[in-house]
Amino acid sequence: MLPEGCDGLQKGCSKIENITENQHYVWQHYLGAWRTPRKIWCKRADQPEPFYTNTRNVGSERFFYEFKELSLEDLAYIEHVISASQDQELQDVNRKWVEFFQRTFVLRRELETKEINANSRIELEVQLRGAEKMLGEKFHGGVESSAIPILDELRRGSSQFHTDPDKCSAFIIFLCFQYFRTAKLRNAMAVIDHNLPHDMRRTWPIEAFIYATNVGASLYRQRLGYRVIFLRNTSNTPFITADQPIINLRGVAEDALDFYYPLSPYLAIIYTGDSERYPHDTLQASAITVETYNHRVYSNSEIQIFGNDPEYLKEISNLPKII
Repeated sequence: MLPEGCDGLQKGCSKIENITENQHYVWQHYLGAWRTPRKIWCKRADQPEPFYTNTRNVGSERFFYEFKELSLEDLAYIEHVISASQDQELQDVNRKWVEFFQRTFVLRRELETKEINANSRIELEVQLRGAEKMLGEKFHGGVESSAIPILDELRRGSSQFHTDPDKCSAFIIFLCFQYFRTAKLRNAMAVIDHNLPHDMRRTWPIEAFIYATNVGASLYRQRLGYRVIFLRNTSNTPFITADQPIINLRGVAEDALDFYYPLSPYLAIIYTGDSERYPHDTLQASAITVETYNHRVYSNSEIQIFGNDPEYLKEISNLPKII
């Protein structure tokens, strides 16, 4: 998984010309399926009424993917996370993530020992700061671009791509990074009590890459046992999505996972290896079924849910969350 992603990062590290402050953790292209006709409806937990907005205004934070320099304690914690895997090759891949995303800080320290004129030093510092702010954004943009034809195929009700190892890999990479890249996962991890001291604000941007890599590698090894299940909405109740658009229906207590991913108001998928629970490749989703999955999405959201029906968003947001 690493070489393909790092190719784009290597190029991006050479010169950062355009700095994107508003960085999305929910893909705008994905949210476009809920447009009515040009904007979507959003219901925030801290606001009483849904509002009609452009996709660029939601599912994002200022410099969300910015990397910070890790302290020695942070590095020890990250190494502990990496070494929890028994797969030596996977450990090596994840250590390369750390090395790559900390490279600007190493370069900065090396530059302190060099004789460079003031203007050049200022320019180099601008480029280093730009890389720290933008490398994560550029990586996820590349993953999303690779997923466009896959998402289009899924929305046509086809999963033929899954038989192609390269396309299947791109699909799994997309799912895993979209799952782990969100504010919901970051904030949930921040409140967990860890034995090793570290600053989650510094470690999480790299941790998210490590967890996505580990889960992605596991899913790819098991891909022949996994299938895409289509849920076709036959009711008048639309599927909704949220600022945590992909959820694990199994929860964290189980080793297996079933990724649920709504694709539009009318279609959703489950990516699963459980043929007993899901014996059919296509399921007709009644209003009760749609309501059930929508409540799971709402319960797993951080602060925003999205849809094409403002009254329905308001109605579901009045329910208690059940985790």
